[in-house]
Amino acid sequence: MNVVTTKNSLVLCLLLVALAAGCGLRLLHIQNESIWWDEYASHAHLDASSFSEFYDLVRTLDPLALPGYLVPEYFWAKWVSPSLFSLRLESIAIGLATLLLLYAFADKYLSRRVALLSVWLLALSPVHIHHSQSIRMYGLLVFLALGVMWSFLGFLERRNLSSILLHGVFSFALCWTHPFAVLVLAGPVTYMLFTRHKQLRLLLIWFLLQGTIFIPQAFYLAKVRFWPQNTTAAWFARPTFTELIADLFFDDIISFHWQLRLGEYAQKLVLFRSASDWLLALAIVFFLIAAFLFAWKKRKETKQQLVLYCILPWLILPPLALFCASWLLRPCMFPRYTVHCLIPLYLLVAAGAGISRNKLLVSFAALVLLAGTGLQWVWTLPGPQRTQWRQTALFLQEQSKREDVVLVEEFLWRDVLQHNARWAAQVVLALPVAAVADQKLLAAEAAFCLSRQGKAESVVWAVIPRDYFDFSPPADFESWLSEAGLSFERFCLSAIRDIYIYKIAAERKSENALSLEECFSLDRSFGGEEREKALTHREIESVGDLALELAVQGSREEACAIFEALMQESSFAKEIYSSVVSALQRDEFFLKRIEAVRWLWKGYGARNNSQTAYAIYCFSKAAQKDSASGLAHLEEALERIPQRDYESAASALTKAQAQPGSYREITKNLLQALNSGKHIFECYEAVKSYREASLAVEQGDTAGAKHLLEESLSLDPALALSQLLLAYIRSVYEEGQRVQEMMEGYAALTGKSITEAYAHLALLQAENFHPDLCKKTLDTLFQADPDTQKIYRSLHKACSDGKNSRQAAASIRAMWNAYEVMAAGDNEAAGDLFGDAARLDSTNTLALLEWGLLLAEKGAYDEALTALISAADADPDYARFLAEVIQALETGQAPEKHIAAVRAYRRGILAQSRGELDAAEKALKEALFMDSTMTEAYTSLTFLLVMQKKYAEAEEILTHYFSVADTPVSGAYGLMSLLHLAAGREGDAAKCAFKALAGDATYTAQFGVFFTALFKDKNKSAVLEEIHRLKGEGINLEALLGDLLDSYFQRP
Repeated sequence: MNVVTTKNSLVLCLLLVALAAGCGLRLLHIQNESIWWDEYASHAHLDASSFSEFYDLVRTLDPLALPGYLVPEYFWAKWVSPSLFSLRLESIAIGLATLLLLYAFADKYLSRRVALLSVWLLALSPVHIHHSQSIRMYGLLVFLALGVMWSFLGFLERRNLSSILLHGVFSFALCWTHPFAVLVLAGPVTYMLFTRHKQLRLLLIWFLLQGTIFIPQAFYLAKVRFWPQNTTAAWFARPTFTELIADLFFDDIISFHWQLRLGEYAQKLVLFRSASDWLLALAIVFFLIAAFLFAWKKRKETKQQLVLYCILPWLILPPLALFCASWLLRPCMFPRYTVHCLIPLYLLVAAGAGISRNKLLVSFAALVLLAGTGLQWVWTLPGPQRTQWRQTALFLQEQSKREDVVLVEEFLWRDVLQHNARWAAQVVLALPVAAVADQKLLAAEAAFCLSRQGKAESVVWAVIPRDYFDFSPPADFESWLSEAGLSFERFCLSAIRDIYIYKIAAERKSENALSLEECFSLDRSFGGEEREKALTHREIESVGDLALELAVQGSREEACAIFEALMQESSFAKEIYSSVVSALQRDEFFLKRIEAVRWLWKGYGARNNSQTAYAIYCFSKAAQKDSASGLAHLEEALERIPQRDYESAASALTKAQAQPGSYREITKNLLQALNSGKHIFECYEAVKSYREASLAVEQGDTAGAKHLLEESLSLDPALALSQLLLAYIRSVYEEGQRVQEMMEGYAALTGKSITEAYAHLALLQAENFHPDLCKKTLDTLFQADPDTQKIYRSLHKACSDGKNSRQAAASIRAMWNAYEVMAAGDNEAAGDLFGDAARLDSTNTLALLEWGLLLAEKGAYDEALTALISAADADPDYARFLAEVIQALETGQAPEKHIAAVRAYRRGILAQSRGELDAAEKALKEALFMDSTMTEAYTSLTFLLVMQKKYAEAEEILTHYFSVADTPVSGAYGLMSLLHLAAGREGDAAKCAFKALAGDATYTAQFGVFFTALFKDKNKSAVLEEIHRLKGEGINLEALLGDLLDSYFQRP
């Protein structure tokens, strides 16, 4: 009895020491490990409000993720702690539980000797240690696979309800832990077929149980859209035969595969390490053969049948199945997918080592195996093993300065770096950390940033993670840096995937900062491409991300400058970033709008990956963060419609329509269709085709755009914007007659005048690099309506000069948006947009005027005065009606009544241009009531009253003006001349006319020939010619004079 007790105590002691060693090895250096990509996929979303939301978000990064591990991870984070250390402790606990279950399994079904040795081998296994530290499902996969085997044998022994339920629970949990979990059943299936093939009832029960559990998983996985094969080629290659052998038998020999990285010690002790590797490999093979031969010899014994027909197939069949699938279907073999095969491997090796009855030989065999396995763990030191994102964050935090910029290749890796900085390194990177789509653009952006920082000590840090199997520095990137005149210092953080960090500086201080256009040209030059190629969305997102990061870190002016330059390059960029620029300029809500933009880009990524549910989630998040983003509302609606969520889609479209821009015209018919329930598909597809055509136009694919627009109009002939864009394309192809037809159709659909319609066409032509066509369209427009010159002459000049026509067009479009916002009552936002328009084109005098008035109204008098003087200097008409406002601002008087008068005056002029004469008269009289010194209101009201043949009232107004004006303007005398003419006082009329000409050289140049021909020469044909000429300048004397000329020239 004492011998048995002593033996049991020794066994218990060895087991406890194995557990303690396993725990210690798993805890060692645990806090030095980074969050690698697979861990990030779940850890990044642990703040989700519910498990269902968490699970949905995880699957956006890992489509094949199953809830078996995610459930305990999520609730551990909620109930215990979301810290990395806490979650890794959860995995360690699962790993230690695996050791205990392995002992129980082997002790019961094989032998205590096998149990102890296999537990020790698993405790020292570097692969199992690695997965026991991971915030991933692989440690749980090993535990559940062993649990399935243990409960399976218990089921065969007892065959009662409790054993069936226990086996079913383990099988169910295993099934929903990993997509390839079904391969674990290779052992039980072969065991049943070889040893229980005559027990049909037992076979039926077991296969029904497993089918009930695993068939739903198969249907679920069949519906999952995994990443396309071309996107996984960098880390999923077809395995070789030697890789299969390593996966089968040598998972823990580090140098035989690439699961783990050889550490410094292994790299220094090459000969000794190689010898120990091969010794361990030979020992494993020897003991596996020994176990097989012994089991085959005694195959009628139950224990040996277990070895032959269950444990051995469990070891062999799963890796072999993935190897065959990788060659027949697509690469799908990763050593960690069959990590559970460590259990049968060590059971068989331990069984082979324990065959001998000679305890000394058994002890020696165990020592060889344990020493060899322990050395494999040593070869991983000092670590870390996972990609060193934590160390990268620490390095940047220690080495960088606040004014530096960090550029990270790929958006995903930037997010992983930032996540590691927060959770693993627990540092704050207080500098811009921007993502860049590729290494070419990264090199160009580095040059761009360094040229704009303007300091000799300025530095840009580049972070480039290499692909698996690629341990060399990025040679092309380094050559591009040199080509751009940049010097660099390289640092490497080695792990299973190397990270290269570059400290980049300019070889000499740049005298002139690179423009964004030059940055893109530099990017294209690295690839041997021409700059004319339009920007891709990835390029827009990359440069936009740099600006977003600069804004977050406080460099708002620099961010705005980059945004504005980017928006000039791309109308899509303008649609994305304009709300952020507006918020930055107003210094409010910009962080939320930045978040909204980032959600928008995530939505586009989800759409490209056909992740509809996640795209809806992202676009709705963007809309929540920025309720004024018409783009976010529109994109959300377009994703919801195919899901037949019409009510939510209609709500989103209604919100989009409330925003400035073209959203109302885009969505009008689609919203009507949703509300009526008719023609939804046709209107939806028409909008989609229009938007795709818009992108095609921006990319220069006019042929493709033309096809898409024709398709759009065939689906919805009333989609006005498709009419307009197709008219633009036809103008490029010089299909004049077709253009006119389409413009008339566009005007009819929108209720715009034909002149307004042609103005929209002109803008499209300028925005798409056709200034000659724009000028031609504007010439036609000015001829048809001379008043439009006030609005579009800045664009006409830019097109005529062949310079900055796109910028001038952007200014006009910003001004249009400002008027739309102003009409909605948001004067502050309108002021920002007018300011944008003025900054984009300083010759846009109308924008300057509107901006100046809004600035004055909110009390920014200095800025207002600058803008209004600029407008007045550029346009004599503006100078006349702004005179009182400018004088008030210059002398420090309250300008409010003068501004109100200007507003009323301009309303009157606008009403007059529309033929609304009564409204015009009312507004002009209001202007005079607000400011009785406003010369232009007197003359304009007089002009209007003369047109209406209210001569007596007109003369009364003008007489009052002469009585209050110190120096009456020449225009007043000119109008009084016409009033004398109407009253038959020809002498007085001539005197007033020539007094007008004597007082102002400009007035003389404009009207001298007219009055001379009228009163001195009395030449009717010359008068009519002058009337026609003045009409071309926007002065309609024909409407003013009416039949006065006929009666005048009929007099003797």
